[in-house]
Amino acid sequence: IEIDHGIPEAQYNKAKANFELAKLELDRAKSLATSNISSKRDLDRAQTNYDVAAAEYKLADINLTNTYLKSPIDGVVIQKLAEQGNILEPGQVAVAIADVDHAWVSANIEETKIGLVKVGQPVRITIDEGGTLTGTVQEITVATASQFSLLPTENASGNFTKVVQKIPIKITLDPHPEHRMLRAGQSVTVRIRVR
Repeated sequence: IEIDHGIPEAQYNKAKANFELAKLELDRAKSLATSNISSKRDLDRAQTNYDVAAAEYKLADINLTNTYLKSPIDGVVIQKLAEQGNILEPGQVAVAIADVDHAWVSANIEETKIGLVKVGQPVRITIDEGGTLTGTVQEITVATASQFSLLPTENASGNFTKVVQKIPIKITLDPHPEHRMLRAGQSVTVRIRVR
């Protein structure tokens, strides 16, 4: 995403030209001072002009760079939340990006079977729309999925009905040329090889 960078780009070009001129003048002043043709004061003035021009050039570069909003990761845009002409506030989300190179699968395993699952076990992932990937169990959560729901079920009447809970696990994907076919939020079937 980028904003209009006409003015910051012009300021950058001006600062760059001033910096290059100050650098030439400093080199000339150093040469003349070495030959005892100019005074130390002229060299100090050239050094100061160079330092100021370098700072202005760096500031102009930062201002120009800030006209571009860049993602910290490579990925695929899965949702666009801003339109051309919108004014964004600091911290506001403009686009949602899925990091397809570091994708992972979240699976919910019944508590009656979670005892068989261990970190590091190999997993075969079948994608509903077609295709198969492999991965590894990376993490087993220490709480049930219902503990993280927005409206957890509470039974205030004192009656108790046993419901098998599900434990979330995280599966990392092995490098595979087709791992990009997996989409965020897509349903898959996982088969974990337990030992």
